Amino acid sequence: MSAWDKKRGYKHFRDPIYGLIEVPLWAGALIDHPLFQRLRWINQLALEQMVYPGAVHSRFEHSIGTMFLAGLAAKSLLEFATENKQLVEAKRLLDNTSTEESQKDFVKAAMALGLLHDVGHGPLSHVLEEALKGTDQEYSHERVGYQVASELLKPLGKEAQWVSWVKEALNKGEKKIGHIGSLLRSLIDGPIDVDKGDYLMRDSYHCGVPYGQYGHTRLWMNLAIIPDGETIKIGVTEKGATEAYHMLIARYHMYEAVYEHHARIKVDAMLRLVIRMVIEELQKPSILPRLKEGGLELDKDNLGFFQRWNDGFLISGLHEDSSKLLHGGENKRGKAIIMAKLLENIWKRNLPKESQILTKKEISLDKDARAGVLSDIHSLADKINEKELVAIPFAQERREAFPIEPIGKIFVFKSSNGPQKTIPLFEFLKLKEEWKPKPTDQESKDEDAKVPMPNTILKMFVYDEEKNRKHLERFKDRWDEIENKKRREAL
Repeated sequence: MSAWDKKRGYKHFRDPIYGLIEVPLWAGALIDHPLFQRLRWINQLALEQMVYPGAVHSRFEHSIGTMFLAGLAAKSLLEFATENKQLVEAKRLLDNTSTEESQKDFVKAAMALGLLHDVGHGPLSHVLEEALKGTDQEYSHERVGYQVASELLKPLGKEAQWVSWVKEALNKGEKKIGHIGSLLRSLIDGPIDVDKGDYLMRDSYHCGVPYGQYGHTRLWMNLAIIPDGETIKIGVTEKGATEAYHMLIARYHMYEAVYEHHARIKVDAMLRLVIRMVIEELQKPSILPRLKEGGLELDKDNLGFFQRWNDGFLISGLHEDSSKLLHGGENKRGKAIIMAKLLENIWKRNLPKESQILTKKEISLDKDARAGVLSDIHSLADKINEKELVAIPFAQERREAFPIEPIGKIFVFKSSNGPQKTIPLFEFLKLKEEWKPKPTDQESKDEDAKVPMPNTILKMFVYDEEKNRKHLERFKDRWDEIENKKRREAL
C-alpha cells in the first residue's frame, strides 16, 4: 500500500472511458489483493480478439469502471429518495441510511459491489463455465464470486454495515434479502444495471465500433426506486428515460455486431469442445481447481491455485492435458489428435464452415427437451470425432427482434404534468404498439408447468462436410423427429 497516498485517502486511476477515476483507500486494499489482481489476466471478451484485434481488455479494468458507475448510481438513488420522501420505498432507504455515516456506507457498499462483482470468473469466463455444464465439474462464477469476495472483505471488518450489505447482495443463493441488499443487487444485476452500463461502452471502445455508446452521466445521475412486489428495482426519472432507451439500443447492436459475431461463436464452440474432452477423458485435469457443488474448496493450496488461474494458465493447461492424452494409450489417442487439431486451428484462425446440411429453423424447447437435444448433439460429435474428423456442436439461444425483452422491465418515475406515477419505459417514450411486450407462457400461474426456453438454433460446424455427411444426416433426422413430435402434440 506504499504507493497509496494515505493523507489524501484516495488515488487516481486513468481510464480510457471516464478519464480520471478516484479510487478510495479502502478500495485500494481490495484491488491490491492477489485474488483481485488475477483479473488483469482474464480477458473481458475471451478470444474476441480473433475478430476485433483491440479486444484484449481485461475484467480488471471493467471492474474498476463498474465501481465508478456504481458510486454515481448510489448517490443518485439517495438524492431521489431525499426528494421523494413520501414514497414508501424511498422512505425505507432513508430509514436505513438515516445518518451521514450510513449514507457513506451505502455508497461504499455500491462501489465495493461494482468492484467485486466479477472476481469469481474463471479463465475465458463464460466459455469455460458453459463448457463445464452437465459435467461433474460444474462451475458457477456467482457462487465462487461470493466465496472470493468474502475472503477479500475479511480484513475490512466483519461487523461493518457496508460489508454485510455487499455480501448479502452477492449471495445469489439467498432469495430473501433485506431492502438495501435487494436495491444493491438490482443495481448490479437488473434490466438496467451498472455492469452492462460499463461493459457496453468499454467493449465498444476496445473493439473499435461505435455501437455501445450512450450518455452514461445523464443516465446514472437520474435513477429512481421502483417497487416490484416484495422486492424493488432500479428505474429512471423522466430525465434518464431517453438514455435508458439508448442503452437498450446499444446492447442490441453490440450483440449483433460483437458478442454474436459468427467467428466469435465458432471459436467459443471449439474451445468448449476441447475443454469438455479434457474433463471427460482425464480424471484429474490440470486446468481446474478443486470444485464442490459449483464453488471452490477454500483451503490455502486451492486458493493459491485460483490466484494463478487465468487465461494463459488455462490455454497452456489445455495443451499440456492434450499431450497427456496423446501418450495415454490407443483409446485416448483419437481424442488427443482432435484436441490438438482444434487448438492449432484456433491459433491459426482456421475456422470451420457452417454445415449446409442442417436447417437453420429455430425450435422452441422446454428445459428437459433442450437438455436431451444438447446431449444428442454432443454424442453425435463424439462419434464423428472418433474417426478423427472434426465436428463442433453448437446450440444458440436466439433473442426476440428489437427492441429486446428488457424494455418491458424498465420503468420511469413520472412527476411532471399531473400526479406522480410509475409507467413502463415503452409507454413513456410512446414507442410503437407492436413493440409492447407480449404475455408469454412463462407468466402461467401453474407452477408445475414446464417453462419454455428461448428459441434455440442448433448447428454443427465441420471442416469436411463430405466426410461428415452421413453423421450430419442422422442429426437432421433426430431434429426432424423432435419437430414432428411437437406438431402432433399441438393437434
